[in-house]
Amino acid sequence: KKEAFLQTFNDIRVSLAQNTFHASVCGEIFYSLSVLFLSYLNRHGMWEAVSSKVDYEKLTRFDRYASMEEAFRYFEQTAIHIFEIQNIEHQKRTVAAVQKIQKYIQDHPGGDLSLSSLADLVYFNPKYLSRLFKQVTGMNLSDYILEVKLNTVKELLKQNNMKVHEIAEFVGYFSAPSFTRFFKRATGMTPQEYRDSFLQSGGSNK
Repeated sequence: KKEAFLQTFNDIRVSLAQNTFHASVCGEIFYSLSVLFLSYLNRHGMWEAVSSKVDYEKLTRFDRYASMEEAFRYFEQTAIHIFEIQNIEHQKRTVAAVQKIQKYIQDHPGGDLSLSSLADLVYFNPKYLSRLFKQVTGMNLSDYILEVKLNTVKELLKQNNMKVHEIAEFVGYFSAPSFTRFFKRATGMTPQEYRDSFLQSGGSNK
């Protein structure tokens, strides 16, 4: 948590600045911070990502600094770089998770598309997934599901090789009235009317 970390870090710096310490104590403080940063970078496999902006020697050698304040400034800059990289990686993971959900819905329009089931696919909290999906795509997840179902139905009706009730079941509707209401609300036609219209128009329906 960037803001909380930087605030705590600054509080420590201010507290230390109010006191005069022996060089050995300053060294102890420096190497404590050094171990903290090195451990974090190693644990999260971030060395390659930060290598262009972070100097390993400046993280591990106290003699590279003229003062403790200078060392603190470098640690702070390093922390900011780490947070920036984490933010970029988080965004990548977020987009990848949403794309995975979208593909699953497209591949399984008649499957269990409940929020909890979809959230389990990407190991997210359901409420978090719902908010995230809207943030990334600009659409509510429920609206996206209906859009995929509708587009799937339209394509299958145009192909004319499946009966209407088979198409309904394929996208998860096992009640004919419910399926008809869903489709008519979206297109102004029943599924059969849409198919007939498509065939009569020579395949120009959208």
